[in-house]
Amino acid sequence: MEGEAGSDKRRDPRHPNPYKGTFPPVITMDMPGLAGFPLSPEDFSEGGFKTLVPVPLEVGSAFPCAVHVRGSTVLGFMARVAWVKEVQGLPPMWEVGFSLGISDLDREELWRLLSAATGRSRSES
Repeated sequence: MEGEAGSDKRRDPRHPNPYKGTFPPVITMDMPGLAGFPLSPEDFSEGGFKTLVPVPLEVGSAFPCAVHVRGSTVLGFMARVAWVKEVQGLPPMWEVGFSLGISDLDREELWRLLSAATGRSRSES
């Protein structure tokens, strides 16, 4: 079930979510096939994001996803499981890296929203 969580395959730099744990959350993902509640990413890049989930997932499985950034939404793409890593502790949790199946136009819009919300540029890691 576990894929590689290493950065050696990463195309785009990761950016930590500076709003993780804030209320209301600034960056959330709706993934109805996975969770009945909004998920908040641990970090993100142009190509995907990492989040915690309460169930183990299979690498390669895909879920419809909508990302919300300060009330703006980028819809209509699939998030595919790139890697899974179990987090030790109770309750059981899994870190999951998702790769985004998104058009270039939507990727640009998503990045514009994320960089405006976080103050991150493409080259920062």
